[in-house]
Amino acid sequence: MRDSETKSYVVGFEIGKPLTNTQIAKVIKSNNSQFNEGDTVIGFLPFQEYIALSGDELSGIRLLQNPLGIEDIRHFLGALGMPGLTAYSSLYEIGKPQKGETIFVSAASGAVGQIVGQLAKHEGLTVIGSVGSDEKLEFITKDLGYDAGFNYKTEKPSDALNRLAPEGIDIYYENVGGEHLQAALDSMKDHGRIVVCGLIAGYNLPREEHFPLRNYSYILTKRLTMRGFVVGDKGMGDKYRQEHQERVSQWIKDGTFKASTWECEGIENGIDGILALFHGYNFGKAPLNYLGNSTDLPRAKIGKVMMVYGNKSNAIYERAISTHEEHSRRLGYPLFVLRIPILQSYWNKYAILLSVLLQELAKPVDQRLEWLYWCDSDTVVMNPNMPLETFLPPSDMSNIHLLLTNDWNGINNGVFPIRVHPWSVELVSAALAYPATNPEKDLFWNDQSALSNTLKEASYFSQSVMYCPLRWFNAYMRSPNGEGLNPDSPEHYQVHPGDLLVHFPGTPHDVLEERLEPYLAIAEAHRQEWELSLEDTGYMEETVGFWKRNRRADDHPYSTSTSSVQSTLSATLQHVKPPRRFTGLTLRCLSGGVCRADYCYSIIFLCDIPATMASFIRPSGAMLGQMTRLSAPQSKTTPFAMALVRQTQMKNAPSSQITSFHSSAKRDILNPLPQVIQGTMNDPAPIPHSSPSHGSYHWTFERLIAASLVPLTIAPFAAGTLNPVMDSILATSLVLHSHIGFQALIVDYLPEKRVPKTRAFFVWGLRAATLTVAVGLYEFETNDVGITEALKRIWTA
Repeated sequence: MRDSETKSYVVGFEIGKPLTNTQIAKVIKSNNSQFNEGDTVIGFLPFQEYIALSGDELSGIRLLQNPLGIEDIRHFLGALGMPGLTAYSSLYEIGKPQKGETIFVSAASGAVGQIVGQLAKHEGLTVIGSVGSDEKLEFITKDLGYDAGFNYKTEKPSDALNRLAPEGIDIYYENVGGEHLQAALDSMKDHGRIVVCGLIAGYNLPREEHFPLRNYSYILTKRLTMRGFVVGDKGMGDKYRQEHQERVSQWIKDGTFKASTWECEGIENGIDGILALFHGYNFGKAPLNYLGNSTDLPRAKIGKVMMVYGNKSNAIYERAISTHEEHSRRLGYPLFVLRIPILQSYWNKYAILLSVLLQELAKPVDQRLEWLYWCDSDTVVMNPNMPLETFLPPSDMSNIHLLLTNDWNGINNGVFPIRVHPWSVELVSAALAYPATNPEKDLFWNDQSALSNTLKEASYFSQSVMYCPLRWFNAYMRSPNGEGLNPDSPEHYQVHPGDLLVHFPGTPHDVLEERLEPYLAIAEAHRQEWELSLEDTGYMEETVGFWKRNRRADDHPYSTSTSSVQSTLSATLQHVKPPRRFTGLTLRCLSGGVCRADYCYSIIFLCDIPATMASFIRPSGAMLGQMTRLSAPQSKTTPFAMALVRQTQMKNAPSSQITSFHSSAKRDILNPLPQVIQGTMNDPAPIPHSSPSHGSYHWTFERLIAASLVPLTIAPFAAGTLNPVMDSILATSLVLHSHIGFQALIVDYLPEKRVPKTRAFFVWGLRAATLTVAVGLYEFETNDVGITEALKRIWTA
């Protein structure tokens, strides 16, 4: 698809005309004596299911020759086709491999690279390859027989070649250019050969942005041979075509040569196949099968996993799952559904996920799924045209293994993609074992809390997680009938036409069918305004922008810099508009980050706290601002996100959490009772009632008391006489301070929604006690003794 104005050895793509490439076709009718009905032909053809050719258009079409009867004819588009001939002719004509030499192949898992490596192994060379992910590294070393390799996203090519080929390399097969070429020139032995097949690192870049090669002088000093080529050149493909077909066909037939293909089924899915190439999802050649059966895709790269069993209203869940079946049928995703319980309740989610992960990891790399999408059974697919690949990270962010979304309660694990990777097995196993390994922990949300705690407590897991906008693949319901937005809920949480699905978390079983029915009716009617094409949803631009914003210069996926914090928050919370600007915090937390609130609050505020104000606030814990995994930057003005969330224990809060401040003790003595959240996740949560006894009011009063105790107590001693006014101020201040302190304990340990009568009893008891003490002090003062005089007598005694 090169621009038609770009000068090259082939004509570029012209807008309005079909794409062309080498294709295999079946003759269905022929008036030409060279071809009979039923013949299989191969040639350069446009991308279309049917085509009629005149006699003068048949020069590039020939019968497919398959003398050894190779069953998988896709090899004639890969190892036995143009990529195979390209690799074969260039390696032998320019590379001139000799037994015992060392060859380095860039883009080693690509259509040409995987063939070059195996040809070199057949000639007795030591083969080193570079790839862009750990999965591809495993593929070339275990499946293709490469002696060694490296992931250039995690190790620089120069460092890798020094480690893997300290004596140098004899041949470099160039597919990439840039830093790879510079590293290869450094490592080349005298009289080495460089075969230039491609320079993809510089394609489509302006000349001034090309990699500045600094060691090209080695071409002279090491007497290197460096040559580019085109397979159609005289003395290249034509010279080696017969030899290539005979030798490689025999190797494929006897099983000593592997050629992986990544097939896309159905011409209607061609755009998805092309997008997958740009994302680097393919292993080897990526053919498009026009007439393939899209319901049977053994080489799919994404699978969906669900469960439904033992619920009172299984019928409604089965209807919801049927929408996923339609989505999977259209786009070719295998769907795994657990209908027999393995473990207790929600924990079956991790059981079936672990089972599928292990099942896929047991397969060869080029045959396994790459990602699994978990979907709760209370999700309804609203747009079965939405490819799941849309939301996955680019291939160069291969250290991201899990995508999660957040709502006002923290993470929601109702829908999430997880990579097929040993890391995922470890994470799911840890979450599944969490209740047994941490029996003292209260898991408020069962499996969800276990996953949340596992991520918080282990940086090994948390560093490979990315938090995405909730609407991408986990949107919540809008209005009850699905026809409009809910004005009482944040718009960016609600499903919109064109979105993938709608999720109903926390909905009670007795109203579940009522809630799902309108959305199921929309999905089953396949309404056009909901089933938009990917191009019409805007998600292509949104997802590209999201991953670009969350990429650091060193290609790690996220950053804790201030600019990255602000861009990530603004992207995730772009629809949130706080009603007023906060100049301080009224949230108090116990040590360990237990939030003092009887309700969760569905609005996230972006606040600025000047360092002068923060210096008056004693930090003694942390609260999770779970909309994003960010560190609070240390600067004069500290931007951070503050959310009133459900009660969460965080005794060992990692640095990736956002700091909150409060005025309680540094260590917990008693654990408060669990808080109660009012309503479901789809209902707007009420704001807690403000109280002058809490938050910044109490903190200010507490500091005033602390600052005034010394002068109020010392003054009578220094003056040598009792001052009734100062004495009264001191007595009143101590009574009020004690009352507020005890009242804070009642609020923390006796939630109003859980123990209302007990809480009321203690509140009235405290008021009675305070009144009794106040009356006693009044009597004490009016008897001409006074509290400071009493202290003096005790001191002198």
